[in-house]
Amino acid sequence: MKRYWTVLMACLVLSGCRARPETLTPEDQALLNTVLRHFAAATDKWTATNCTHIYVADRTEANTGWISDRQLECELKPHSRTLDADVKRSLRHRSRRPVSLASLVVPDVTVCAPDDMPDFEYSYTNRVTDFKARISFWMPGHSRDGHTAVVRFGYGPLTHSRHPATGTYKLVKDSGNWRVAWALFGEYP
Repeated sequence: MKRYWTVLMACLVLSGCRARPETLTPEDQALLNTVLRHFAAATDKWTATNCTHIYVADRTEANTGWISDRQLECELKPHSRTLDADVKRSLRHRSRRPVSLASLVVPDVTVCAPDDMPDFEYSYTNRVTDFKARISFWMPGHSRDGHTAVVRFGYGPLTHSRHPATGTYKLVKDSGNWRVAWALFGEYP
């Protein structure tokens, strides 16, 4: 029996189970904070422009087609925007599994389970809400040198559609702080 457990543990270690799960780092916190502050200031994205509160899902999204090379190219290419391959690879790699965002602290942002967020349908139907948006992030992707990052998220509600949209931010590190290089929003009718 002892040999069985030894062989099983060796197989798990050799298969990559020793890899640390992704966690929200202080650098990720700074990136998400920068994006949320910038995004909250965008007045053309909201159903109710007089509201200030944003709800953020308490876990990141797992890797989906929304962060594939093809999807990113479809959204970025028409605007002559690009992301380096290492940044996209990092985005996908870090988004393989959901990561807790419970430690994210940003003014006027509530981090909560998706089931506790205001409903898209209610917002669209009533056009009056107590919130600006609900957002679901993927883990940020970083360049190898640590000076460039991408933050990708789904959000809603929109003023003209029942469907959620996507946001893509490219950020660069400038004097130790992250700043937005550009932001693009993919809205689907």
